[in-house]
Amino acid sequence: MRAIIDNGGLREAAQYYSMFRRETSINLPLDFPVDPIDTISNITMEAVLDRILVAVRNSETEVMIVAHGEPRGFLMPMARGGVSAMQVALQAVIDAAPHMQRASEIGQLPVAQRVSAWTTFINQLNPGTIRGDISLQDAENWFNQQWLPNQARNIGVNVQNFQDLARKMRLVQAANITRVEIRACNMGDNQSALRTLKQFLGVDRLIAPRVGTFYVPLTPFVSDVDSRMRRWQRNFAGPVRHRIYAGTTGPSARTFSVIVPASHDVPMAFTIPDGVQLRVWEVSMRPHLFSGRAASLTWVNVRCWVNQYLQPLSSYHQGQLVVSGLWTRGQGTNPDFTLPLEPGYRSFLVSV
Repeated sequence: MRAIIDNGGLREAAQYYSMFRRETSINLPLDFPVDPIDTISNITMEAVLDRILVAVRNSETEVMIVAHGEPRGFLMPMARGGVSAMQVALQAVIDAAPHMQRASEIGQLPVAQRVSAWTTFINQLNPGTIRGDISLQDAENWFNQQWLPNQARNIGVNVQNFQDLARKMRLVQAANITRVEIRACNMGDNQSALRTLKQFLGVDRLIAPRVGTFYVPLTPFVSDVDSRMRRWQRNFAGPVRHRIYAGTTGPSARTFSVIVPASHDVPMAFTIPDGVQLRVWEVSMRPHLFSGRAASLTWVNVRCWVNQYLQPLSSYHQGQLVVSGLWTRGQGTNPDFTLPLEPGYRSFLVSV
């Protein structure tokens, strides 16, 4: 599945999917490989539509969009300089598109029929606008110089951008994309906004997280020297201190048991309790941004942890990596976060 990624705001996501080329979905049969990775430096909804149309030309029927979000929608402009691609803005384009199509159809009618058609159409858009006779030029000017600019102004773009958005939206809708996976914070927490996005894209199925998402670059601290590990734990395992957690207790490191598989040297697999320690915490609320620290006694433990919690049979060996997951802090008795191969990960994805 093509991953369309906000490379300006979430460069770490592109790094993550370059390293771990598989994504967990709402159930096992829907898990998917990530390919190609399609990054956008100055992301807009119009640019996303462009990339989806590239996917369509390549006979692709599913895409993933990775960007900043919130329950009302994406934290990206509709087009350059426009308002954010949230429910209200998406709905504005959805509502305007049929009227723009009708105006185009009227323009194709015989000249003798156009004034009557325009009169009926304009009074449907804005009852009482036309009383008595009107010229063809005045009717066209009302639509092109009043109504259409007002629609564009509502979402902060010019008329050409608005027309392009509506045209590209219709092309994507006509392509009958079967599934769009969203990885953007909290977008699954608003079913109404999610359904509006589904309608905007004309997709059969849309899947999004109802909690935050994170992509955190880090290099695990690895040492089997007891004093050095105790120092790391004193500095980084306890509750994080950050202005976001003022007055509350910040996240502490989680410990993960890792399973070391059997090998020619070790005939049986064995479990190492607390083989990896990982702390993730928020550093920004809007957009959501995260940081992280990890530690282990050996790189073998880290590799086994990656295969067990991020992606099986990973090519990762040692050094820097990007960790992805869902931010579940405050969700009942759940820990602060859940990783892609943990059992609870799927439960925080929503499908419409």
